Parts: sequence; C-alpha cells; structure tokens
Amino acid sequence: MDLALLTIMFWGSVRDPILWIVGLIFGWDVEREFKKSLWFFLIAGAVWGGIRVAIYGGLGENLGLLGSISIVGICVGLMCSLCVIVRAIRKSYI
Repeated sequence: MDLALLTIMFWGSVRDPILWIVGLIFGWDVEREFKKSLWFFLIAGAVWGGIRVAIYGGLGENLGLLGSISIVGICVGLMCSLCVIVRAIRKSYI
C-alpha cells in the first residue's frame, strides 16, 4: 500500500456523513460509563469500516487483505477520536 492510497482512504472517510452522524450520537451520551462507551465506539467504527470495504469491493476495487484492514483501522480510529472529542466537549459544558 502506498501513501497516496492511504491518504485517499483517510480523506474519503472524513467526508463520509456516517462518521459525523454516528460519532455525534454515540459521543453525546456522557452518562454512560466510559468503558462501555468505548466498546460502542470500537464496534461502530469496525462496522462502518466493513461497510466502506464492501462498498469499495462492490465498485470493483481490489483492496486485498492489507487494504481492507487499513480502511477498517482508519474508520475505527476516526470514530473513536470523534466520539471521545464530542464526549470531552460535552462533559466540559455540563
């Protein structure tokens, strides 16, 4: 995998509205215990990454194992980051 493809995958993931909608919804609940919330963030990111891999596969891309794992990893990282940021901002204002 080259850096250009990883960059395209990253910015494509950032522009995906699923990240923003699900990230805001899951990150908004500050009353839920953090450990339980973290599991929600990880699972949501993995499912979202799996959906992105399936979409790329359906469009004819041949990602291979490393490409698929990279997309899922990017999605999990972005989802967890956004959710934790939303949660921290919300906790600071409550």
